[in-house]
Amino acid sequence: TQSTWGYLITCITIVVVAVPEGLPLAVTIALAYSMLKMLRDNNLVRRLSACETMGRATQICSDKTGTLTMNKMTVVDGWIAGASLMGHCDEPAEVRAYAEQWNVGGASAEDTILHKVGVNININSAAEEVKDEQGKLIWTGSTTEMAMLMWFAQAAPTWDTYQVMRRNAGEPGKPGSTKVRVLPFSSKMKRSSVVMRLPSGKFRWHFKGASEQILSACTTVLNSAGVTEPLTAELRTTLGAKISAMAAESLRTICVAYKDYDTAPEDNFDQEDMSALTCVGIFGIHDTLRPEVPDAVRDCQRAGIMVRMVTGDNIDTARAIAKKCGIFNEERGDIAIEGPDFAKLTNAELSHLLDNLTVLARSSPLDKQRLVERLMTEKKEVVAVTGDGSNDGPALK
Repeated sequence: TQSTWGYLITCITIVVVAVPEGLPLAVTIALAYSMLKMLRDNNLVRRLSACETMGRATQICSDKTGTLTMNKMTVVDGWIAGASLMGHCDEPAEVRAYAEQWNVGGASAEDTILHKVGVNININSAAEEVKDEQGKLIWTGSTTEMAMLMWFAQAAPTWDTYQVMRRNAGEPGKPGSTKVRVLPFSSKMKRSSVVMRLPSGKFRWHFKGASEQILSACTTVLNSAGVTEPLTAELRTTLGAKISAMAAESLRTICVAYKDYDTAPEDNFDQEDMSALTCVGIFGIHDTLRPEVPDAVRDCQRAGIMVRMVTGDNIDTARAIAKKCGIFNEERGDIAIEGPDFAKLTNAELSHLLDNLTVLARSSPLDKQRLVERLMTEKKEVVAVTGDGSNDGPALK
């Protein structure tokens, strides 16, 4: 009817008047301005619509290293062959003098404590110095490994540099190489390892990684004389307490261990053998909290945004740093859980923990991804994920 057409024309007229032609352009300009403003804060936005999405974020799942902390690591504590490193890591001369006691353990250099520590740190590592575009030397790779390399350079200044040691070791399968097998660091396994052929013709498999994991695979330990002795229940408890004490001080804890072979096994080291290891030492590595983080976390919480820490670190280390940030508060009922325990939870069980889960430690990339997915699908949250490592990739996607 004519009245129906009149109503329709009136509606179209109202829509045209209410939604001016310039509105899409105005929205685009506003989002572009937001993008430029975020760029000044070192946030590169690739899609304009993301500016609006981030403005509606209700949850932040943040990595720890390099995000909440400055990613500038130094060895400040530890334990090597019965000797504590506390108070002996401040000055290079002090580190060097303290390390002289580790030139013991056998008639050949390969049997000394220092050799077992040095090869593990220098060759079982991917960190290195490279020249940037201006020709300045900069570090690349893991900052944890970088800290250990710098510590050993102070402990043994007369040794070859790590570059020379790696060059002399060669590559697996190459003529004259003493490096037999390399397993790079895995965020899932929390360790790296390398098999070396010794001058005596024997083989040594060096392991370096998450302290509690490596230590649990050890059955023997080096004493102060460099002699292997059983890792008793009492000593295991002592080392566990040392790890917990360092973690409570927000230190990342790394254990180095090895296993000797008279001959190569039938599989020629194709399968990693994490059994009957000998513990050499444990390192406590400090990473300074970014000074602006506690205030930033408080601002987010006041705005109704829940901040969670998702990290691969030891749960005690993660909890200690989360407390300093204001992310974890036991009085508030907050929960901290480790990745392996998190992975065992059913979706129904996880649903009961999500509201209070603020720290996920020793997490794998898939643990991070699952947490983000459950928050988005079950809780209908808008989740922002921050991270700077390859292990953050699945969750970021």
